[in-house]
Amino acid sequence: MCGIAGWVGIGHPDMVLPSVRAAGRKQRHRGPDGEGILVLSSRDEIRYCEIAGNRVRIPETEPELGITVVIAHQRLAILDLSSTGAQPMSSLDHRIWLAYNGEIYNHIELRHELEAEGARFRGTSDTEVLLAAYQCWGLRCLDRLAGMFAFVIVDRAQRRVVLARDHLGQKPMYLRRAAGGLAFASEIPALLEIGGVGTKADLNPTLDYLATGRTDHRSDTMIAGVRRLDPGTTMQITGPSPGEWEQQRFWSIPSEEPAPRSDGVDEAAGTLRGLFEKSVEWHLRSDVTIGSLLSGGIDSSAIVLAQRQIGGPSLDLRAVSYIGTQGAPSEEPWIDMVTAASHCRVSKLHVGAEIWSDALTTAHRQGEPMGSPAILVHHALCRHAGASGIKVLLDGQGADEILAGYPSAIPLRIAALLRQGRVLSAGRVVAATTRGRRAGLMALAQAARAVLGQRQPLGRWPWIALKPAVVRDAISPNERPLTVAAQVRRYLTNTLPAILRWEDRNTMDASVEGRLPFLLPEVVAFCLSRPEAHLVGPRGESKYVLRRALRDLLPSAVADRRDKVGLAVPLRAWARTLPDVSRRLGHLAEAPGISSSWVRRHLISLREGQVPMGGDLFVIWRLVGFDLWREALGVEISF
Repeated sequence: MCGIAGWVGIGHPDMVLPSVRAAGRKQRHRGPDGEGILVLSSRDEIRYCEIAGNRVRIPETEPELGITVVIAHQRLAILDLSSTGAQPMSSLDHRIWLAYNGEIYNHIELRHELEAEGARFRGTSDTEVLLAAYQCWGLRCLDRLAGMFAFVIVDRAQRRVVLARDHLGQKPMYLRRAAGGLAFASEIPALLEIGGVGTKADLNPTLDYLATGRTDHRSDTMIAGVRRLDPGTTMQITGPSPGEWEQQRFWSIPSEEPAPRSDGVDEAAGTLRGLFEKSVEWHLRSDVTIGSLLSGGIDSSAIVLAQRQIGGPSLDLRAVSYIGTQGAPSEEPWIDMVTAASHCRVSKLHVGAEIWSDALTTAHRQGEPMGSPAILVHHALCRHAGASGIKVLLDGQGADEILAGYPSAIPLRIAALLRQGRVLSAGRVVAATTRGRRAGLMALAQAARAVLGQRQPLGRWPWIALKPAVVRDAISPNERPLTVAAQVRRYLTNTLPAILRWEDRNTMDASVEGRLPFLLPEVVAFCLSRPEAHLVGPRGESKYVLRRALRDLLPSAVADRRDKVGLAVPLRAWARTLPDVSRRLGHLAEAPGISSSWVRRHLISLREGQVPMGGDLFVIWRLVGFDLWREALGVEISF
C-alpha cells in the first residue's frame, strides 16, 4: 500500500520534477516508510532513480523510450520490510520499472509459477512478483492477479508507459492533462500539485452529487479536468498526445443476467465457504500486525471468526469496534458475542460529536465530498487502529454489494416470484420482512413497479436553483432495476465506488493498509453468478447463500440478524447541536446553483431546534459535505 504521483510527456524533466516531488510528499501518509523518485528522459540523457537519498544513474537502452517520465513513490512497507522491497523497482536489466500501490494476495502462488518459468527473486515482496509477472506474461498478467492494485510500469523495451487499476477500483488512480503531458496520482490533492492551475467545480458531476448524493460512479470527478482511470482498465501511453493514450478494459461487471445454474443453494454455500476461507487466509499474509474492523454484523464477524479458525489459538487476534453515542444504535451485544466466540482482543471506541473537529482534514483527504458524517467515524476507527500498532486492517466492505445485502433487494425478489406465478411464496417473503399492514403494502407496491417495468420517476430538486432539465442532463443513468441481479450491478457501479474511496483514504490517512476479503476477484465472480434464490432466501433472508455458508462459523444470533445498522451516527442530534452544520449551510445560501430560499427555510428550522426527517435531513448533510469539500480544496463554484 503506497502513494504514486507522476507525469509523462515531452520536454526537460526539470520542468515538472519539483511539482512531482511535492505531489509525492503530499501523499506521505500513504507511505511513510520510504520514498523514491524515477526520472527517465532522452533529453540530455537524464536517467536516474533516487531512493532514500541515494541516486543511481540508469544506463541507456536501445531503443530509447522517446518520452520523459517522472514518478514519485511513497512506500508503506507491509511485505518484505527490507530495502529489497523499495520502489520504484526495476528489472535486472533496467528496461522495466514499476511503481505500485496495493497488494497481490496470491503472490506466493505466482512466485512459484514464475520460478518454474526461470524467474529469480532478490526479496520477498509482492512488488517484485508483479514486476516479474509483467516481464513473463506482459499485460496478460492482469488476468492472474488476485488483489487490489494501481500501478505504473515504464517498459523501455516496448517504448510505452502502462497505468492499470484493479478489477473493482479498490486502489485509486487520478489523471489530468498538465504541462503538455499527462499527470497522475493516487489522490486528487496531490494531483493538483502537478502543473497546478485553478481548482474549479465540474458542472455535471457536481450536479449529480447535489441531486442524488452519488460520487465516484463516473469517470469524471467534481473537479474540472480531473478524471479517474476506470476500474478494470489499463492505459498505454506511447507518446505525449492524448491520441497516444490508449485505454483498454481487462475486466468488467457482467451486463447480463446470471445464466441458469445446476447447483443448489447448499452446494453453492459449500463452494462459497471454501472461497471465503481461502480469501481470508490470503488476506492474512503480512509481515506487520493485522487487525479487523468489527461491527458485529455478519460480514465483519465472519472475517474475525475465520481468522481464528485459520490461525488457530496462537494467533494474536485484534479488532477495533465503534460504539455509538447520543442515541445512535449500538451493536455492542453482537460485538461481545463475536469476541467471546473468537477470543479476540477488541478495542471499543466510543465516538461522539467531537470527531467533527477532524471534518475539514478528512474532507481534504477524501478529495470529493463525504455525504455523511459516518465517514468521520470510520476515519476515527482507522486512526485508532494505526495508533495502537495495527498496520493492516481487514474490513467486511463489499459483501452487501456482491450479495444483494440491502433491503431494496427484497421487493425485487417479491416481483420475481409474482412474475413466476408463485403468489404464496411472494406472500411469505412479504410477511417475514415487513411489520404491519402499511409496510407490507409498500413492499408490494415496489414489487408491482418492478413487475410492470416502470421507469425511475424524474426527480425534483428544490434545493438546486437550476432548471430541472439542466440537472437531468447532468445526472448519469440511474434506471430503476427490475431484478435482483440488476440491483447488484447497480450497487457495484453506483454504490461501491464511493465506499472504496472512503475506505482507501481513511485507512491510508492513518498509514494503515485496508483489506477487503469479500472483494477478491474469484469471490466476486462466484457471487455475481448466483441466481436470485441464492441471494434472497424464501423468508426474505438477505445474503442467503452467505448465511448458509457461515452457519457453523457464526454465533446463531449473529447469523440470524435481520437488522442493518452499519456505522450509525445520530444525524438529527448532530444537525441540531453542531454549530458548524448551520454555519456551513449558511455559506451556501448565496452559492451559485443552490436555492437560497430552501437553505434559509431549513436554517430557520435548525436554529429553532426543528430538524427535518427523511430526505431533507440527508440533503442537509449532503450540502454540508459539499461546503466542507469546497473549502478544503479551495474549489471555485461558477455555475
